[in-house]
Amino acid sequence: MCITLCITLGSKRGQIARGEVLTLPYTHKCIMIYMYYCYVIENEMNELYFGSTNDLKRRLHEHQANKSFATKGHDWTLIYYEAYRNEADARTREQKLKRNGGTKKHLKKRIAESRLLR
Repeated sequence: MCITLCITLGSKRGQIARGEVLTLPYTHKCIMIYMYYCYVIENEMNELYFGSTNDLKRRLHEHQANKSFATKGHDWTLIYYEAYRNEADARTREQKLKRNGGTKKHLKKRIAESRLLR
């Protein structure tokens, strides 16, 4: 996912109402910020899958459409995600969740109320 962030160089007097859109008469610079996600999805059998991606909506659609070998044949629901500005951070977190039992156990405690337990 990509977010465009505009940084205004200058200042404006007066108050800005919440939700008001302003056209600024002075120079501004736009930069692109890419976000990376580590996420947890759960299926109808209460199994968890941990993954990472740069486009969370697309990746969830792929899981639901059975385009992922690891999650094929189940109905998956997003129950948790973390956002990172650095891809390496998101991938490192995914690997820690997949490989470290203590990390996974701690996260399961934190998201216990969000789980789909029936």
